[in-house]
Amino acid sequence: MFECDINDLSINKEKPVWHNYFLCGLKGLLEHCKVTSPKGLQCVVDGTIPKSAGLSSSSALVCCAALVTMHANGQALSKKELSDMCAHCERFIGTEGGGMDQAISFMANKGTVSIEN
Repeated sequence: MFECDINDLSINKEKPVWHNYFLCGLKGLLEHCKVTSPKGLQCVVDGTIPKSAGLSSSSALVCCAALVTMHANGQALSKKELSDMCAHCERFIGTEGGGMDQAISFMANKGTVSIEN
């Protein structure tokens, strides 16, 4: 269980626990869209990927959090803008990725190795 104040989000780079990745997407979306009165969220996160498996699970969690926050707060971004924003907001926790994982999360075409623009 994890609980925080939506108006006072704090991400600890020194202790990368799973919920900090969720907070990256949440905080990133709120800042990017300049949401001044954010809606609170109650979410359930479940999965079977082992810790530190190297399967981009942290990026997937950031993307999921940003997407649910976007919908809950009545915002709309293109897939590309959402992807770019997620790549940037992952830096709140110290990740310096290039954005490929986020691009695939939002713009992949099923059964191909291409992405849609």
